[in-house]
Amino acid sequence: MIPFQLINRMVLMFKVIILLVFVAACSESPVEKLKVLPGVNIVQEKTAIDLKAVGLVDILFVVDDSSSMSIHQNNLAENIRSYTQILKDNEDIDFRIAVITSDMDSPQRQGRFRGSAIRVVTRSGDFESRIQTLLRAGENGSFEERFADAIKDALSPELLRTHNRNFLREEAPLAIFLLTDTDDYSRTTIEELRQHLVDLKGGNSQMVSISGAMTPANSPETCLSDDSRSVKLTELVLSTRGQVMSLCSPNFGENLASIGSRLRSGLNQFFPLKSKPVLSSIVVKIGQVELPNDPSTGWTYDPNRIGLIIGPEVEIPFMDDAAVEVTYEPLRESKI
Repeated sequence: MIPFQLINRMVLMFKVIILLVFVAACSESPVEKLKVLPGVNIVQEKTAIDLKAVGLVDILFVVDDSSSMSIHQNNLAENIRSYTQILKDNEDIDFRIAVITSDMDSPQRQGRFRGSAIRVVTRSGDFESRIQTLLRAGENGSFEERFADAIKDALSPELLRTHNRNFLREEAPLAIFLLTDTDDYSRTTIEELRQHLVDLKGGNSQMVSISGAMTPANSPETCLSDDSRSVKLTELVLSTRGQVMSLCSPNFGENLASIGSRLRSGLNQFFPLKSKPVLSSIVVKIGQVELPNDPSTGWTYDPNRIGLIIGPEVEIPFMDDAAVEVTYEPLRESKI
């Protein structure tokens, strides 16, 4: 028979070995760490921003395809790499890109995404070349440019279920880029469109941004364009805190890069969690600053992907000591 004291000693040694293995396993990863407190099952995750954050964005290009636009479409297509370079350099951005035209007369257009086999461009293969092809929409479209109508139809429930499916995501910010040498002649008003876009994002206006290459009121007469200036469209862009660039700017590529950079800085950041949390137990910090549970200035929980979304107004400095730290209590789901 084994003495009782020896049994106790063996049990103690077994516990020490388990503890050492546990500590060694936790110390191997510099990105995430697990902390267990006596009597409380709390998980603490510290995630390096450049490794684990995922920015989501859905990007819609709306191109004027009337008879005066060929040169401007080519200019955008040739310079689009200045915009997409931001996407290429930041592999954490999960983007979807689609292109429509301002033509609401042709039944084949009317808000329908361009493209045949691939209508929604994602990060696969030579995505820049695909976008360039889609942006060259031709110049046989309607002379009556109806941007607001086309956007509203493109993002309608009917088309999003059918022709335009697999584009719009509830949790992703929506970025729209307009290309035109005139103004908007839609039946839908600018305010109606803006409200429609905000409603698509659950009433959160911070999730919608519109920019564009147009002919604002101060465009030079030498700029090859229609007779009209983009007054209503400029109003739409400014109402979403977007950026207006001149269609004939000599710095077209640089301006596109600037819009791409602003897009990157305003993205929501997604941080996956190891397990489902008890919502009331979640604490999120950047450095020493605790963030509120707010879709714009703080965080929200995404139950579908099991992770946190950091809002677009939260500035996350890309430094080693500014990691996002999440503390929460794992949810214990009862088995039936």
